[in-house]
Amino acid sequence: MLPLLRTLKIVFLKCLSAIRRLLRFLHRQHCRTVGLQQLALGQELYEQCDYRAAITAWNNALVLFRKANLHIYTGSIFTQLGSAHRQLSQYSQALEYLQQALSIHRETKDREYEGKTLNSLGMVHCYLAEYPKALEYFQHSLIIFRELGERGEESATLSNIGFAYKKLGEPRQALDHYHNALKIISELEERDNEGTIINNIGLLYSNWGQYDKALEYYQQAFEIARNDKNYGSEASTLNNIGVVYRDRGQYSQAITYYQKALKLFIKVGDRANEGTMLSNLGDLYCHQGNYAQALEYHQQALTIRQEVGDRSGEGVTLGNIGAVYNFLGQLSQALSYYQQSLKIREEIGDISGKGSILNNLGHIYTLWAYYPQALECYEDALVIASKTGDRESECLVLANIGFLNNKISNFSKAIQYSQLALKLAQEIGVKKTEGWAWQSIGKAHQCLGEYSKALETYQQALQVYTSIDDRSDEGDLYADMGLIYNHLGQPQTAIEYYKKALRISRVLKTRTSEYSICENIGSVYFQIEQYKQALEFYQQALVIARELGNRTDEARILNIINDLHKVSVI
Repeated sequence: MLPLLRTLKIVFLKCLSAIRRLLRFLHRQHCRTVGLQQLALGQELYEQCDYRAAITAWNNALVLFRKANLHIYTGSIFTQLGSAHRQLSQYSQALEYLQQALSIHRETKDREYEGKTLNSLGMVHCYLAEYPKALEYFQHSLIIFRELGERGEESATLSNIGFAYKKLGEPRQALDHYHNALKIISELEERDNEGTIINNIGLLYSNWGQYDKALEYYQQAFEIARNDKNYGSEASTLNNIGVVYRDRGQYSQAITYYQKALKLFIKVGDRANEGTMLSNLGDLYCHQGNYAQALEYHQQALTIRQEVGDRSGEGVTLGNIGAVYNFLGQLSQALSYYQQSLKIREEIGDISGKGSILNNLGHIYTLWAYYPQALECYEDALVIASKTGDRESECLVLANIGFLNNKISNFSKAIQYSQLALKLAQEIGVKKTEGWAWQSIGKAHQCLGEYSKALETYQQALQVYTSIDDRSDEGDLYADMGLIYNHLGQPQTAIEYYKKALRISRVLKTRTSEYSICENIGSVYFQIEQYKQALEFYQQALVIARELGNRTDEARILNIINDLHKVSVI
């Protein structure tokens, strides 16, 4: 009997052990199955731009895989988590995950994912404006993909290298890499990134002021996106076309394209880019002088960007709201929003964005006549631009320092800094800033009473503005030229130039510019004792001042109109 019991016990224990192994196996299989489901869900959410939910799903997958002792997926999940945190502007977390992923991929000799992770690291450093470091990662990634013969990944990496060179102010290098990327794409059956690369080439031509060429590329990208039914890419291209019309000063057309892009982003549920488009529309309405509508759009954009956790976008929109209050002359409000934007940029490590806001703060302090503070902001912004190799921003800050020196009557320095900006703008092909630099040099000569030199320089600026169809700055320049001719004792020529500026401001619906030009024309007619015409333009200025809610200007214009009535009676 005892031997039988012992035998039964042994059999029982063996069965129990087998059941436990089976349960562990089933548990492992369950964790693997659910983990893979979470992994796929995370990818789906990521593509829908719901990055927070994607992170949750991938973390769930990570826990399940660890329970199942399946470490094979850890590296790829870390790579994806890094990309999601990058999209949320959480750059330190992104770098942490990506560095862990890189170590795992190197240990497991997974060369493909090593290359992908290096690419992602490069993109994070681009967002941090650390472009030389980004280039290092991209170059390492490129070597790997060429070794593996991964032509699609090679093309994507060449495009990323092109982006880094663009930000470093080396547009020709950028263009070469974009064309090389495009050449590879044309040889492949799957051409997913073709539209993106063509869009990037269009952006370069847009920056060079070659808008017709840019539109050609954008049209190609648009057709590709439409044929592929890639609504996100189609929307991005519509946005880029809108930017061209914005830079040309054709705001109505720009708004049309922005609205189309907005509808598509809403259609695909891309909340992050919905916020971007609302912010872009706000920017356009601000340019038109429609400040109430601008604020409305920016506030909608801010709400969305806060909801989706887009910290970088939140910083941008806060800065844009600051710009609206700047145009409204509510400088304390503007300063408050700029400072909120600056705080976010510093928190997320966005050094390039910090430089941009410091540049805006410099402008505020210039308007307040706090010139030492303005210069300090500009100098800090200049250091950042030089450190990051962002030559376009460096060029803009130099131009602003030139403008500041004009304000403080340091005209030799104004000319010096504006000439530095001019040289750099011509080197990197930034036509708009080139025009501003010429105009700033002209302003210095104007203030020095060197009117012939000023007009000669303004003609250079005018040539640049007309070459890129920059109607907004062209109008401002005509107003400056009108002022010079008035100083030269040529009132009729002055009126002629002011009226050119007025026609442009009315086409662009920039009410603030229209107000100041009407006032200037009224002033010239007053000087030459043509009181009826003077009254006509001052009354137009009064209507605009009331529309803009500018009570100070309204009171001043009313006093002038009152004086005109007295003179007319006499």
